[in-house]
Amino acid sequence: MSSPPSGLDVARVLVYLLPVPTRFLPLAACGLLTLAGCGGERAGQSLGDFALLTPVTASTTLLRMPDDGGVPTLYRAPTLAEVPWARTPDALPALRRPIGTDLDQRLVFALDRDKQIVGLDLETGKVNVFVEDVFDAFLAPDGALFAVGTDSSVTELHRRTPSRWGRKMVGTPQRLFGTLQHDVVAVLTGAPQRLVVVRSDNDPSVVDLPDGPTAVSSWGDLLAIAADSALVVLNPKDDRPPRTIDIPGAARAVAFSPAGNRIYVSGSTKRLVEVDRDTEKTIGRITLPGAPQALRSSLYGGWVMARPAGVDSIWLVDVAAGKFLGTIAGAWADDLPVIIGDIALVRQGDDVVALDLTDELFPEVERIVHGAVDFYLPLGWSPEAPSGPDETPEDAQADEGGDSPRIYLQVSSSQNPKWAEDFAARLSAAGLSASVMAPRQGEEGYRVVIGPYLTREEADSVGRELGAPYFIYQPRTP
Repeated sequence: MSSPPSGLDVARVLVYLLPVPTRFLPLAACGLLTLAGCGGERAGQSLGDFALLTPVTASTTLLRMPDDGGVPTLYRAPTLAEVPWARTPDALPALRRPIGTDLDQRLVFALDRDKQIVGLDLETGKVNVFVEDVFDAFLAPDGALFAVGTDSSVTELHRRTPSRWGRKMVGTPQRLFGTLQHDVVAVLTGAPQRLVVVRSDNDPSVVDLPDGPTAVSSWGDLLAIAADSALVVLNPKDDRPPRTIDIPGAARAVAFSPAGNRIYVSGSTKRLVEVDRDTEKTIGRITLPGAPQALRSSLYGGWVMARPAGVDSIWLVDVAAGKFLGTIAGAWADDLPVIIGDIALVRQGDDVVALDLTDELFPEVERIVHGAVDFYLPLGWSPEAPSGPDETPEDAQADEGGDSPRIYLQVSSSQNPKWAEDFAARLSAAGLSASVMAPRQGEEGYRVVIGPYLTREEADSVGRELGAPYFIYQPRTP
């Protein structure tokens, strides 16, 4: 269970990450459907093109954050074997909820009960307070943290330095998210439901929305609303009116696939409806035991979980195979259940249990006894020292002027070197100077980078053309 997904598993997941009209198209065709291999335009010119090339990033550990405060614990996911820290971390304060991880900064963020944003440095183990008097916070698609204060102020945390905007939030957010352009977007409580977009250099814009549960794509570029009579979708950055998609039996719960190219909707009928984001056509219907009240995708695609009304159980759907698999016992919260690979992590009573989804009986793999009270956050990081060559790509080592700056765009990180190599090869075939950096001491991911460039400005210029998340990365001197 602890080994990385096989090539067949990766192919199964990639079908749901690639925006193609049918999930049964052989993945071998057209070099995994890269634009260059299929005769399309040059990749890297739009978000949709870049997302088509993006591989799965494996998550290898699960961070347990004590609800009432204390030292966090790290487990190997999905087997739940405890992983020792390189340095014992500081104790966390009592928490309201985890926020997320900025792996480029090696920081895990959480909102504590004193309305503070605290950050756990994964490498040093130190816990610091970054923002105070916080109403709520979120991570943008590129990992940047944004906080809305109790006074409606907006604070952006850039490289561990908070910066307060001159513009403030309007109304009371019930849902916050961000865009690649670092706009702060909120769905406001009240009737009617409203959408607010706050920018650092402009006054907030406000539009009315239909009432209903909402979901947002991982890129922050599409909001979907289960508006009972139809599914309503809109781009928060687009001035065009929302679009409506008819859903048989109404729309009452909605979720996106990890890449945002599929929308899953359920309503008053016993059906899970799969909608193609681009064509807005229904491409699949899967019969369920009843009408669920909430939906959630797995971390890397291929699975959808549905929450029945009134009971602590979870319906499991294999959307790759197009079938309902069965029911497992488990409570529903913001952090759990979660599916990592083919393992479901769920709260059952006082414990957290790992279940094997490849067996029709869903047998238990491992259990964290008395762990249900705490929070859990999947990470693509481990303190264990990996083996492997130096992180500098061969291309960079052969670069003229060994002392000249080498600055890269990091566009992906994977635990599997073959994934990273394949991704870099597809980017190279699309006309980008991509390569792979093997992990160094204290790192686990194989970085896929584009470059090198002599200046940050030059690298940023290329990064903006990608239309997708990237990091400016400069390797440390060995």
